[in-house]
Amino acid sequence: MKLILGSAQISDDYGISNKKKSINKGDIEKIFKFKKNKKYIDTANSYNNSLETISKYCRKYKLVINLKINLGKTKKFQKKFFLRINDSFSKLNLRKLHSIMIHDTNNFLKLDKKNKKEIIDGIKKLKDQKKIKKYGFSIYNKKELVELKKINDFDIIQFPGNIFDQDILKNNNLNFFKKKKVELHVRSIFLQGLVFLTFGKAKKITNVNSQKLKKFYNTFKNNKERLYHCINFIKNQSNVDRIVVGFTSYKEFREINKILEQKLQKKNYSEFEVKNHNITKPYLWKKI
Repeated sequence: MKLILGSAQISDDYGISNKKKSINKGDIEKIFKFKKNKKYIDTANSYNNSLETISKYCRKYKLVINLKINLGKTKKFQKKFFLRINDSFSKLNLRKLHSIMIHDTNNFLKLDKKNKKEIIDGIKKLKDQKKIKKYGFSIYNKKELVELKKINDFDIIQFPGNIFDQDILKNNNLNFFKKKKVELHVRSIFLQGLVFLTFGKAKKITNVNSQKLKKFYNTFKNNKERLYHCINFIKNQSNVDRIVVGFTSYKEFREINKILEQKLQKKNYSEFEVKNHNITKPYLWKKI
């Protein structure tokens, strides 16, 4: 399973357990220069100044960029979508990217057949021009996963999955996409840091007194154990090709790399699966 570096923390205090405003520049460079293997970066035009920050290191460390772009809801959505792509190329100071993903797949799926085709044709044109190697979709739920079965010839699906939110990971439609050689990327493996809180704080944020959450916090007593088992859970998912993980420090990056390189511990984590969206959907959480 290969690692993709999430870039939301580069310019934002992303995640509820992140006490820092953003990762410092020294740690960013240490992460990018770590070993000589390719560094895949997951970023988006909506991540504040992350594109400008990443651009300083792209050529020096040969970063491989996966870019998510919002389609939007306006009448001129198509024109603005491709303007956002061109703007992102400029901000990154690159002529080629590894991939482009539609960030708000729900808006894409609402389009009529004609508009869908125009968007896909425009992205395929970028592929034909060798400006991108692959394209795909970033989704949020299994309904969107099912709808994507109607779309042909794309390369990537990125979706949330973690020890609490196992909904998409257990969906049989993943097998359909694997047979079509679509890459499956999992993000939000720490559920925006919820796994690193105390049960009391998690209960307050989600406004849910979940016995499964309580069992998780009682079973894995400290953050070192929780970090290991959240990653090991994803490693147990045979369909997953890549894992998207954000970092708040170089130390954290090294710890996660160490766990990824360790031998898989086969383990069933079904006992921690939660169906309540007030827990698994961060946009429903209380702000505290």
